[in-house]
Amino acid sequence: MKVAMLAPIAWRTPPRHYGPWELVTSLLTEGLVARGVEVTLFATLDSQTSAVLRGVSPRVATRRTLPWTGACGRHCTSRPR
Repeated sequence: MKVAMLAPIAWRTPPRHYGPWELVTSLLTEGLVARGVEVTLFATLDSQTSAVLRGVSPRVATRRTLPWTGACGRHCTSRPR
């Protein structure tokens, strides 16, 4: 069986400090690998895992580091008024 795990890119996986969703993704990924499942983790490239890691961002992504452009990017990165 092959499984793809998608982690948020707000923190690395597993997080160094805070990052509940990244921690859950890490625990599930490592548990599946321990059971012999072929897992690919899509997360930041500084993540640590025993699964196959496919980086979607070189490091933690913030509003300033994401290369979003266009109306959607401006909407998603704008602060509430």
